[in-house]
Amino acid sequence: MRALMPFVLVLPWCLVWAGCGPEAPPQKVHPDVLSRASMQYYWRLTVDLDDDETILRVTRLDENVYCFTSKYRLIAVDAARGLTKWSYQVADLGQTVFEPTHVNGIRLAPKPLGIAGILSPESVGEVEPFDAVLINTLNYVLVLDRSSGEFYRRIPFAFAANTTGVSDGTFFYVGSTEGRLHALLLNEAVRAWTLSADDMITAAVKHHDHYVFMADESGGVFCVDTGQRGQKMWNQTLTGPVTADFYVDGRGLFVPCDDQRLYAFETTTGQRLWDRPFVTQRPLRDAVQVGGQTVFQRADQEMFYALDLQTGNERWSRPDGRLVLGARDGEVYLLNRNNALLFIDEMSGEVRTSLPLAGWELFVANATQPEIYVASRDGALACIREQAAGRLTTEMLRSRQN
Repeated sequence: MRALMPFVLVLPWCLVWAGCGPEAPPQKVHPDVLSRASMQYYWRLTVDLDDDETILRVTRLDENVYCFTSKYRLIAVDAARGLTKWSYQVADLGQTVFEPTHVNGIRLAPKPLGIAGILSPESVGEVEPFDAVLINTLNYVLVLDRSSGEFYRRIPFAFAANTTGVSDGTFFYVGSTEGRLHALLLNEAVRAWTLSADDMITAAVKHHDHYVFMADESGGVFCVDTGQRGQKMWNQTLTGPVTADFYVDGRGLFVPCDDQRLYAFETTTGQRLWDRPFVTQRPLRDAVQVGGQTVFQRADQEMFYALDLQTGNERWSRPDGRLVLGARDGEVYLLNRNNALLFIDEMSGEVRTSLPLAGWELFVANATQPEIYVASRDGALACIREQAAGRLTTEMLRSRQN
């Protein structure tokens, strides 16, 4: 019997691009076609679905590929081997579920500690750490063991969430409809602090180092200390709403904005990384992708841009570009609007070769790793890699930058 577990549907799943396919199961691109571009199906899997169930979206986090279905099940698949690990019913139909996030080495007591645990933490004793996946809806967050799907926590909210949340292992941070950042203690299952933005928060909250980052629909961008009080470290005000997901790591914070500009900031000071933001002709409403040396951004109904990460200068652009599905050795795998995979020189934009991805409808956004993950609504799932690639391991997936 399937384990039950809640996971919900939110408008755009920023890590996925979904194409439009026929109702009948589409014919998948043949291995011989992949072989002409020196690619192969590394593994293929048919996910166990009910007769009237389909896959709605798919993403990869570390060692897992997650499929979210029309019956609001979350199915975890081993990304290295293509084996189903577990499934969980994340919510009742009709609820809103945001994207899953990972946290490593979390320690949770068997039951929420409450106020007594806060006052006497030594009473908890030693608990074994585990690697978790966290999933929030409008009304609660779930904490699960991402290896087994074992349930650990369901923490209700006293507010309506409006974003994907994120955790540092101690707190869970999430934006709400009234424009506030809430920090909840996972072990105690209580709210620790709340911090106000200037408007509604729509873009996913992000965590890096000792900071949480949020952006709101009035153009406010905030860096917040993750300590007990949630102190604002710096903020910037842009000239338009931020609704698309931004990206942050040790190199910077990259923020797409509805004002037709892509901004880059230093994470700890808020200073601008580029002399000026990169300007496009249309609002930026797709999530930014950041690779090893290049920032990728699609401008709505206009152009797909590749920018120098250090300067923000344009390397190249394509009107048909949609989403980067993989990258390796100076080459990026770019999905275009016709569901063709273009093998492009990262620096020059020259197309070296291409192949159709016929039959595949759901694609995992990925600008840093050579593996391509694709799915179709009928339950097919695959990993595509170079023919010369060696064995893929869980340790490789978990050690790489997402």
